[in-house]
This record gives sequence, C-alpha cells and structure tokens, in this order.
Amino acid sequence: PNSPKRASFFNGGSFKNLGGSLKDVMSMATGKPDLKRVNSIGTEDEDKLDLIEVKPDAHAEMHKALQAHHPWFNSWWIYTIVLAIMLGLCLFSVLYPARHIDEIVNMAPSMNLADKRLMLMKASALLSRELVLDDGFSRLHNYRIAGTLNYVLKELEEVDLTIRQGGSRHVKVGADHRHNKVHNDIMYSEGCHWRNVKHMSGAHRRAGGSSATSAGGCEVPVFPKAAQQGLYPLLLLFMDTVHTILDHYGPKDTTWANAYDIPPAPEYEHDFDYLDFHPERFHLLESNPDLKFILEMFHGELFLGLHSILTVFHDETEYIFETVHSELRLLYSVYIVMVILLFYVLLFKRTMSFAYDQSQRAKSFVKSMPLYTLTVDEIDTVKKYFIPEEMWEHED
Repeated sequence: PNSPKRASFFNGGSFKNLGGSLKDVMSMATGKPDLKRVNSIGTEDEDKLDLIEVKPDAHAEMHKALQAHHPWFNSWWIYTIVLAIMLGLCLFSVLYPARHIDEIVNMAPSMNLADKRLMLMKASALLSRELVLDDGFSRLHNYRIAGTLNYVLKELEEVDLTIRQGGSRHVKVGADHRHNKVHNDIMYSEGCHWRNVKHMSGAHRRAGGSSATSAGGCEVPVFPKAAQQGLYPLLLLFMDTVHTILDHYGPKDTTWANAYDIPPAPEYEHDFDYLDFHPERFHLLESNPDLKFILEMFHGELFLGLHSILTVFHDETEYIFETVHSELRLLYSVYIVMVILLFYVLLFKRTMSFAYDQSQRAKSFVKSMPLYTLTVDEIDTVKKYFIPEEMWEHED
C-alpha cells in the first residue's frame, strides 16, 4: 500500500502516472509481501509465479476512473430508454389506427340494411300492385298478398329506423349520428340532394362534404311537392300510402298470413287455383293516385334517393379504410426511421465503432509492451492475462 508506484498508479483515477517499467510491475507480482496471492500458473517443471488481487479500495478507484471515460451511448440506461421508445411507438402504430375498428364493424350491417331497405321498398310497390289487381297472376291469394305486404311494410319501417338511429340489428351508431353531411342533407334537407350525389367527386362524398345545392326537376307528378321536402318525408309518404292501399284493398274477413313465414291455412291447400282478371281494377293503375304514386316510386325519386344513400355508405366505408391504411403507412414509416436513426445509427453503430476502436488500442498496447526484457516465466504470466485459461489446456 505504501509503494510510490502503486500510489501514482491510482492517483486521480488516471493511467497517465503509471511510471516504472513492465519489469517493475512483474517484480511486484512476484515479490511484494503486501499483495494477496490468489493463483499460481506455470508447469510442474517451472517456477510458479503468483498473480495478485487488487485491494477493494484500489479496485474502486480503477472502476471510478473507467466510468469517468465511459461513453454515454454505451450506457445501459440509454439503451433502455431507446428500446422503450421503440416499443411504445410500435404499440402506438398498431393501437392508434385500431380505433377505427368499431366504425368498420358498424358499416357492414349499415350497408346491408341500406340495401335491404331498397329491396323492401320495391317489394312494397309490387305487392301493393298485386293486392289491388288481385287477378291470380301473382300465384298468391289475396289474404297472403296482404299478409306479406303487412310484414314487408313493418320490416321497412324497422330497417329504416335502425339505419338512421342504430341500436339494433348490429348497428351501434346510426347514420344520423355519424356526422355524415351528405347523408343528412339527402334525408332531411329540403330539395332533391340525392340528384347531386352522382355529380359529386368520390373524395368529396367519402369525406362527408355537403351536397351544396339541390337539383331541380325532381317533382313527383302525383304529389308535385313531395320530393322537395327531402328523402325522409318522401319515404314516410310512401309508407303511409302503402298503409292506405293495404287498409282499402286488403281482406277484411280473414286472418292475414305471411307468405314466407307462416304456412297456409287448412282451407287453402293450394297457393294458386284461379285466374280472375278485373278490367276495372287494371285501370286503377292509372286512375288511383295512391297506387300511381307507389308505382312511380318503384324506379323514381324514392328509388334514386335510397340508392344514393347506399352509394354514400359505400364511400364512407372506403374513406374509413383509406384513413386506416394511410395512418398505418405513416406510423410504420416513422417507426422504421426511428429504428434506423435512433437505434442503429445513434447507438448500435457508434457502440460497435467504439468497441472496434478499443480493440485496436488494446492491440497497439500489447504490441508496444517490451516483452523482450522479460523472462520466459514473466511472458507466460502476461500471456495468461490475455489468453483464456481453456486455451492453455490445448497447447502442445
């Protein structure tokens, strides 16, 4: 402990004041009584040299000196922070676009019901026509036509309510509450906004932009102002008119049956057993304003409006998928850039360069050692420090 060379060795945590020669160091390893002997090396035919163990206070000073020269990018806490950032960014790039999952799941039943609403509207018009004619060409009896029309009309009302308000049939959020400006303009604003949908760009529709102005020339001949009130009032008028036809021309003295869900009554074993053409009823197709209005809606303004809603839903779904796709590409690109710059360039590559530089410096240090001044036993001691012990066992 009182050796001046040992004191200068650890003075200030630096190796600049090492002093002495390698010969003196080796003499310390073999002859100093105050250093603890921990191991012996050599062969049975050679004089054994003892390695020395540095005392704890000297080891602490050496560790302190090494830590003072330790580069910041080679610290475990730096790697921990960077890896935590990359892991957080990886999770964020997946979880952030996942917020659209509910919207995607909600749009599937919405589009299905919108298509079904269009089908139910056309079925109501056809069944109303067959109920009024009642000539047997539909191959359904009057009571079965009325029962089926009643079922279709109730289904149309429920489906329309679900599309707009949600809360049933797997539709969580109705179209009225999804802040789709195009849909709300078509349904509730005055004018025939569905006429503008085909003139709007796909991007404008997908973004839910306003339909701007209403298109002209969409008057209904029977009720000229009906279409000008918006699609929803026109749909309500259609359903009320179908109810009127059903009440006026439906059977009064028998129980209605659903042609698709309920088997026929025992007194009607056959669905079709007569043809009875009524010329006076055929003229009702042109003279009855209610029936004429219903038949006009089959391919008229109501059909165009409901079909435009289906188009808007398709565009809304496409917009959601495009948003998810763009967010995934952006976040994935940011993640890749962060991995390359933050981890590879800033840490990994610099650490590898630092390790390679240290290995080159160690090689230079070994090459500059004056081994020619040492004895064979002292050279073996030096070799033992640099060569792992298991490699000595395989030497000849």
